[in-house]
Amino acid sequence: MKLLGATILLGSISFLNFHLTSTRKVGASHNLSVMKIIPIILRGALVLVLLGIAITTTS
Repeated sequence: MKLLGATILLGSISFLNFHLTSTRKVGASHNLSVMKIIPIILRGALVLVLLGIAITTTS
């Protein structure tokens, strides 16, 4: 569970950095739907990581 959450977290942050950099180079504004969904995905991934840590440390 920790690895899945960490992978999702890393992938989402990498995608967001790539998206913001590419839109800045083009001079366009960033996609609002991406900016709305990324924080939700990041929070979910962080919850998975923390749950994985909690399960590991209590067993």
